[in-house]
Amino acid sequence: MIIQPDGKTLAEVIGDYNEEGALIEVYLGKSIESDLSWAQNAIKFSCGDYYKGKTSGYWYTSEAFYELLQGHDGNVRDIINQFDGCSGTKTGTIILDFKNRKSNTVSFEEADKLLSIIRVNSKRVNPVRLGQIGEIDGYGYYKSTGKFDLNTAKGNHNAEIPFAVEAWVDYSQKKGLTVLVNKTPITGDMWVTESKNKLSIYGCNIYEDLGIKKANVILNTITPYMPITSDGKAPDMSKFVTEIVETIQKAGRRAKKLLPIAVAKSLSQKDIITLQRNIYKYNRHYESGVLN
Repeated sequence: MIIQPDGKTLAEVIGDYNEEGALIEVYLGKSIESDLSWAQNAIKFSCGDYYKGKTSGYWYTSEAFYELLQGHDGNVRDIINQFDGCSGTKTGTIILDFKNRKSNTVSFEEADKLLSIIRVNSKRVNPVRLGQIGEIDGYGYYKSTGKFDLNTAKGNHNAEIPFAVEAWVDYSQKKGLTVLVNKTPITGDMWVTESKNKLSIYGCNIYEDLGIKKANVILNTITPYMPITSDGKAPDMSKFVTEIVETIQKAGRRAKKLLPIAVAKSLSQKDIITLQRNIYKYNRHYESGVLN
């Protein structure tokens, strides 16, 4: 792919490719120092369960649904068939007043009516269906779910956006934060800071005390729609702030429970980290058959 001065891209055939799937190669200039941490994390966290359903009529405001129709060059039937709960015999009932209509000929008022019919014929998607990464060895883990509303400026329908928040906490590692959206590293900047031996999280429109001790924290938010704070697609995490804090705190409590209860209560943070490292070292030696 050759990028042109006017922003267009031209394709050049450079040979046959006989392997399965797609191969993407990117060449950077020698003066650019590559950092593959984003790509490595994207691969690492590309696991667990995924959403297997279709898009939902409840995820669109009146305006967003109208724009979707205007950008579609096919028939109304084609696009309605892509919605959760609207395929098969239901499609004919839903488009009864829109037979053989092109999607981009539908007026705003007609689109609002059509969205109403879609919602009557479908159910809200349970956030549990959105998927998850799941537990990671050595980390305390917790998952919570919720939803937020997006108001429409025109029309009758607000959007209802479901989401799931996963958090992992490990006290044996140095302080750090990895933030993912839909299992992919974010483009915005978020940090954890320490004050009086307690962590706070800030960035992407949130600043909250977590109330846990120094730890390595991983955070993943799964949602069909993520608000952004800039053209660079940095996520606006303010919609999820309550669930983020609660989920990290509960993951932190579970991380502490990975140690024997009596020991966990009596040890300092430094002692806990040392003990966890020694347990990990012992287990590795035990599995290899070498005990010193």
